[in-house]
Formats: sequence, C-alpha cells, structure tokens
Amino acid sequence: MKKIFFILGILALLLIVGYLYNKGVIKTDWQWLTIILAALAGPYKLIEDSLKEKGKGRGKGKAQQILTRQLQIEKEEAVLRQQYEALLKQKELKIEELRAKLQKLQDQLEQLQLERKQIESEVQSMTLEEKSQQFSDYFGT
Repeated sequence: MKKIFFILGILALLLIVGYLYNKGVIKTDWQWLTIILAALAGPYKLIEDSLKEKGKGRGKGKAQQILTRQLQIEKEEAVLRQQYEALLKQKELKIEELRAKLQKLQDQLEQLQLERKQIESEVQSMTLEEKSQQFSDYFGT
C-alpha cells in the first residue's frame, strides 16, 4: 500500500515538474532533472532492498537476526549476573565469618590483657618470701 502511494507521489511530482517546464517556469535541461530524480531514487532503492531481505524465505532478515542476537545476549547476561550474585553472596558470607573470628580473637585478647594486669597486680602485692615460694613451686628448685 505504501509502495503505491510512493509511486503515485513520484508521478505527481513528475507531472508538476513537466507542467512547470511546459509553462516556462523551470528552464533547465532534462539531464539535470534526471540526475535529481536519480538522486532521489537512490535512498528509496536502498530502503526497499533492505526491507525485501526481511521477507526472503531461505533466511531471516537483518532485523530478525539483530533481535535474535539481542535476546541471546540478554540471556547470557542474565546467567552471568546470577553467577556473579552467587559469588558475591559467598564472598559476603566469608567476610561475615572472618569478622566473627576477628571479634572472637579481640575478645580473647582483651581477656588475656585483663588477666595479665590482674597477675601483675598480684605479683606486686606479694612479699619477697611469697615470690620465692611461688618460684620454687613453678620451677621446682
């Protein structure tokens, strides 16, 4: 349907140009007119040929190939996205485990520091005889 309107439009344009040439409004050689019409027909022919490729029976058109490739790329991206999300979740779990271990080690360190301070204060409060008694208890001399 669009092709018929296009052909009718070209015919109307030719009739108008012919009428204006006949009246003397357009004073040009026909060679220039054919060059102009050829320049106008070139893009039309290109578009028409690209649209004809869609309808070929033996293969898909370019537009269909592009759409198929786009869908394939989207599926591949979805798979990769799922893989990266799973990997990210594993990394986050590992980070949480390491944070828990770190907190446990920090608690142990604080406990040992408290014990050290307590032992130091006990040692400072002991007399010389108590210190020598403890020394002999630990080292057996």
